[in-house]
Amino acid sequence: AAAASLPPPPHAPVAPFAALVLPFSFLSFPAHPVKRTREEALQTRHALLDAATVVFHQRGVARASLEEIARTAGLSRGAVYWHFRNKEDLFEALCQRHFAVMQEDMSRAMDHGNPQAWPEFLQLCINFQLRLAQDPDARRFYTVLHLQCEETPDNAAITRILRHHKSLWHQQLLSALAIGQRHHYLPAELDIDAACTLFMCTLFGIANQWLADPGSFDMAECAPRYVHSCIHMLSHSPWLMRAPLPAPIPESALPPEIGRAHV
Repeated sequence: AAAASLPPPPHAPVAPFAALVLPFSFLSFPAHPVKRTREEALQTRHALLDAATVVFHQRGVARASLEEIARTAGLSRGAVYWHFRNKEDLFEALCQRHFAVMQEDMSRAMDHGNPQAWPEFLQLCINFQLRLAQDPDARRFYTVLHLQCEETPDNAAITRILRHHKSLWHQQLLSALAIGQRHHYLPAELDIDAACTLFMCTLFGIANQWLADPGSFDMAECAPRYVHSCIHMLSHSPWLMRAPLPAPIPESALPPEIGRAHV
C-alpha cells in the first residue's frame, strides 16, 4: 500500500530584525565619527600653532624649520603639511589666531553711531598693552612679531605678511580717529593721517620697548597713562592740525643755556 502522505512541514518563523542585529551588538561604533575627526584635526592644528610660537620665539622666524616645529608638537612633518602649505602659511595662520579676537572687539566697538565708540577703542588699546603683561602666549607671539621677524632675503614672504597686517591696523586706526572726530573727542582740524602715524608709532614703540626689556617699566601701571598721554597730544598739539603751523620759537625767547644747536 502506498505510504500515507505526510503533511507539509510548517513554515519556519521569520526572525525579527532585532534578533539579527543582536549578535553584533558587541561592536562599538562612534556616534559621530566625522565630528570626532574634525575635532582631532583642530587639536592638531592648534598644537602646531602653539609649537610654532615656541620655536619662532626661541630661534627667530628665519631660522625656524617645519621639522623642528613638528618635533616640538610631537607630530610628524606630514602633519604639518596636511594643515599648512609652508612656513609662511603657518605664520599667517598664527597671525590670524591672535588678531581674530582683537578684530572682533574692534568691529564691535567701531560703530559710527555709537557715541561711546571712541572711549571703547581707547580701552581696547590699553587692554592690548595689558595683555602683553598678563598672557604668556600673547607675549611670546608679539615678541616674535616685534623682535624675531628678521629682515632678510630668505624671510621676505614673512615680512610681507607682517606689513600687510600693519596696513590693516593702520586703516582701522584711521577709522577710529575719524569716529573720535565725529563724536567731538578729537578736534575737527586734526590731521588724522599724521595723528594715525604718531599713534601707531607710540603703541608699537611702547610694546617694542617692554618686550625687549620687560623690567624697564611696569606695563600694567603705565599702559593707561601712555595711551591717554598720546591722545592728549593728538588733541592739543598745534603741529598735528591742518591749520598753518605755528611760527618757530625765536632764539631770543629760549633760555640762555639752550643754543642754536638745540633749537
